[in-house]
Amino acid sequence: MFIMKLLSGILVLLCAVFLLICPVLAIDYTGWKEVSVNEAPINSTSSTVYSLKIPPGNSIRMDDTPIGPITNVFNPSDSRSRVSIVISNNQAGHILDPAASRQYLDKFMLGAKISQIYGDQPQFLNNGGVMVYGTSGDKTLGIYIMSTDKKVITVTGFYKSLQDAKAGVDILGMIAGSIQMAIPISK
Repeated sequence: MFIMKLLSGILVLLCAVFLLICPVLAIDYTGWKEVSVNEAPINSTSSTVYSLKIPPGNSIRMDDTPIGPITNVFNPSDSRSRVSIVISNNQAGHILDPAASRQYLDKFMLGAKISQIYGDQPQFLNNGGVMVYGTSGDKTLGIYIMSTDKKVITVTGFYKSLQDAKAGVDILGMIAGSIQMAIPISK
């Protein structure tokens, strides 16, 4: 019995590694555009400036919300999905380890009224980040949390179905992985 559980665990880990590596290899970076985001014009209390890459045909729109500035990446001709980015201060002052990333993810999901999909387990990434699928209303979400020593970056993809979310996870990962924090603007 123990050997069966051990083999099952190893198989699950191998599948997780495969799923994390293969989407990165499958992304076509051709045509991706680098854009800069400065949150100060829409929220005078924010000095966050960063750059990211967006897929061909996509645009960004910034919104000020009760939780702070949100950057939305979307394709104007395809309303089926969008990616939202929230960057907040990292109160810990260091890159979050997987356990701390998971705690942050749980708090984020609770505050945003997102339910984790039953049976889905968070995927812990080499950079200390964590990714999981959830639902909110009629949307399925892919949620990716990563951090620097100063900021926590939450990248959420909104999709019509779990199948669409799993198909879009490579683009979600590319957008998340392309975010580069800049030196904050002096106030």
